Amino acid sequence: MVLAASFAVGWIGREAHAVNFTVNSIGDQSDDNLADNICHTSGGPCTLRAAIEQANVSSGADSISFAIPGAGIHTIVPAAPLPDILDRVTIDGTTQGVTTCGAAGFAGRVLEIELAGSTGSGLHLKGAAASGSTVKGLVIRGFSSVNAAGILI
Repeated sequence: MVLAASFAVGWIGREAHAVNFTVNSIGDQSDDNLADNICHTSGGPCTLRAAIEQANVSSGADSISFAIPGAGIHTIVPAAPLPDILDRVTIDGTTQGVTTCGAAGFAGRVLEIELAGSTGSGLHLKGAAASGSTVKGLVIRGFSSVNAAGILI
């Protein structure tokens, strides 16, 4: 399933302090210091889990981009449900290196960030403060068990 969606239902404003968190690991570790406004785990890299945790504690509409080293598809497989998204955020998988393909006169884009799972929901936008969030350029698959969804609003 390829997902590119935008949700705008009326945002409850906070003082603007937008931060971009760049995911550079397919790991699943939590952020090691939620008070510093920097996405990093005890091992150093920024995971999707850590970026969501930081975005939740940072006021304003934040963004999460991707710069995972190496070519090809990068699959993120959470060991447990990801944190609920509690604040307005843009999660943009198109920021990962782009591969194009296609015949003459047609150029396609290969999405290189995949969120895969089997339990729980992939992304859960929860509450009025998360409205207005954007999720684009992600391949989301495998969240098909009972009470699970790739994106839950």
